[in-house]
Amino acid sequence: MDKRFFRRCARNAAFSLLGCLLLAAPAFAAQEITVSGAASLTNAFTEIKGLFEKKYPDIKVHTNFAASNPLLKQMEEGAPVDVFASADQETMDKAAAKKLVDTATRKDFALNDLVMVVPSDSKLNLTGAKDLAKPEVKRIAVGNPDSVPAGRYTKAALTTAGLWETLQPKYVFGASVRQALDYVGRGEVDAGFVYRTDAKQGGDPTVGILLLNQMATSMSRSELRRALSLVIDRNAVAEAMGQDYTAAEGLVPYGILTASGEEFRVVNGTRIDNDPDKYEERCQGALALLRQAGYSNAVSLSALDTVTLAYDRTSTQAQAAQQLQQLWEARLGIKVQLVGLESFELKQRLANGEFVIALMEMTAHNNDATAYLDPWRSTDMRNYGMLYLNAYDILMKIAATSNSQEAEDAYLRDAEQLLLETGYVIPLYGRTQPCVIRDGVLGAVSDGLGNWYFGGVTRAS
Repeated sequence: MDKRFFRRCARNAAFSLLGCLLLAAPAFAAQEITVSGAASLTNAFTEIKGLFEKKYPDIKVHTNFAASNPLLKQMEEGAPVDVFASADQETMDKAAAKKLVDTATRKDFALNDLVMVVPSDSKLNLTGAKDLAKPEVKRIAVGNPDSVPAGRYTKAALTTAGLWETLQPKYVFGASVRQALDYVGRGEVDAGFVYRTDAKQGGDPTVGILLLNQMATSMSRSELRRALSLVIDRNAVAEAMGQDYTAAEGLVPYGILTASGEEFRVVNGTRIDNDPDKYEERCQGALALLRQAGYSNAVSLSALDTVTLAYDRTSTQAQAAQQLQQLWEARLGIKVQLVGLESFELKQRLANGEFVIALMEMTAHNNDATAYLDPWRSTDMRNYGMLYLNAYDILMKIAATSNSQEAEDAYLRDAEQLLLETGYVIPLYGRTQPCVIRDGVLGAVSDGLGNWYFGGVTRAS
């Protein structure tokens, strides 16, 4: 059912826009340019931004990615925008009708395909849209047709196929096409509709986390949650996982950019102390927290609910789970029962809230910190830990509606810090994609999502 609304890859065609910008660059009197682009253009425009700033180092480019309609709304409300790139003709027509864009500069520069995608570990054998009517298909990710062009295209395609109304109870609407992709990538839906260029993204930054169920009695004391985190030797956990893993320094991993285009982790610093020389000090701090909570040093916390740690036994998570079990028992006297599950079983347990502690991984398909922070809003379907933090919800809402990139970055930083302070979400490790580049080789570009481009590579003279 791949109804083709576009025909070419966005990344390749997007360079025609780069050519336009480069030619026009000397005409910019300002030293800053703000580009508002549809979420599906995130990777292409991030690469273009780097190339543009390299050619014109005196001009700073700010990028703002979201669904096309919200971007239009921002312009209506006075947001300063120099370049607007919509994912559909309809939204651009609206912008032109409201005299928000210079119609003389309007250009069609990118074409794409709409495709159906399923989780990599899916066992449903879905071969086309007609299979979505099967009873075993419970959730389908679709961009909201009211605001997301890909959602409107999906609705049109499924309507033509006579399926839109039939599948209505199964839709999970995303705020952008990248959010729909994120739902699929995390296995939280059975299928989704995205652009082909989005589906092709790979090597995305991954962070492994411990999720503590707020509804479990044993996890109700903040002192205990913080103690569990303090005694984790993340360097040892990462080493046990393999050479591609590193100790987590925050919830948002390296490789993710801020709204202003800077490295989120670099700008916002280390939020977790992994200094091996201070490990014993951290363990003593954990014991002090337990005493503060009313537990003795020797107690196994048998009065609490059974502490279980669920993990995906089909992955490398088993090594991390065993490390955690040994550390918690040796350092805190807490006996932990490991529960290895198939991937689909773990996802089901998470969705049903049937866990005490769960080891899971988070992966972003868009270069945006919100991919790691949004799931913990109280209204998000991925909030498996049943977190209801009003202050956190407020920070995330303000960040989402801010017209200032600097303000958005600040609110997201504060949201990450607040979430980590609760102890309900404990980052463990990050997974990287190593790339070795010989000294003297210049021009290799990474988009921060594990994708490397070598078209402009040269040797140093």
